[in-house]
Amino acid sequence: MANQQLQADQLPWINLCHDVIEVTTWKGHDAGGRPTLDLTTTRQYRCLIQNNERTSWSPELGTDGEPYVAYVLSIPIGQGDAVPIRKNEQMKVVTSNFVTVNTIRRIGIFKSYPDQYGYLHNMAITFE
Repeated sequence: MANQQLQADQLPWINLCHDVIEVTTWKGHDAGGRPTLDLTTTRQYRCLIQNNERTSWSPELGTDGEPYVAYVLSIPIGQGDAVPIRKNEQMKVVTSNFVTVNTIRRIGIFKSYPDQYGYLHNMAITFE
């Protein structure tokens, strides 16, 4: 079902979100104990990727381990309603001028932001 109000609210942000991430849910483990993906759950989201805050505690300029943040619109490309991303899902960057693409990324901190109607408007995800 299409959430037309949420689609209208996100429309002004689409041109700012020139990066794309892809997310797939894990469905369980195979006979050898290795995790397996549910490829029917793969979806792509428009987002804006930026450098995360970097913390320096030494002259070596250490970082917090998750140097990037993606501001993600909650409606996957080609769908009509918000689909939340879970911390335990697999994520990779599909298109970006900023980070290397097609590399599986570890998700760090995950934040969700609702709009004035209570719908999931956007998400902020830190990743490595």
